[in-house]
Amino acid sequence: MKKQTKQAYRQKPWRIQTQWISLTLLVVVLAILSIAMNLTITTKSAHAGVQVRVLEAEREKLERSISGNLTLLAQILSASTMQERAKEMGYVPATQANIEYIYLSEYVGKEGQKISIPPARDNAVANSIKPIYTRSLWDWVFDNTFTMLDREGK
Repeated sequence: MKKQTKQAYRQKPWRIQTQWISLTLLVVVLAILSIAMNLTITTKSAHAGVQVRVLEAEREKLERSISGNLTLLAQILSASTMQERAKEMGYVPATQANIEYIYLSEYVGKEGQKISIPPARDNAVANSIKPIYTRSLWDWVFDNTFTMLDREGK
């Protein structure tokens, strides 16, 4: 038969009440902190969402403006518009009789651009990321745990 041990003294009721009140207050404070953090995060994410919408609207507005400006530029630089503007300024189309060619003996001309393909990388191993940096923390803990267990078993 088990002997039951009795406590030699009992705590005063006000101490028990103080402990319960403290525990209740701790739970309430933690709940309030949790709600406050959740509210803060939700508010920040909502604000970020609104900012994204505002920036997307501004981006669309700018894209429409750029598109309109490019259309206007294309109309201004079109061949028919340029011919009309040239006629208004007094230019006339050149004929074969109006064209005169001049030979310059010192003129070298433009040099051609040298375009070459960059050499391929032969050493792919040196350029790769080391495996130690590609493992997750979980994989590292898992592998090291089994390594440690293997050492203890030997």
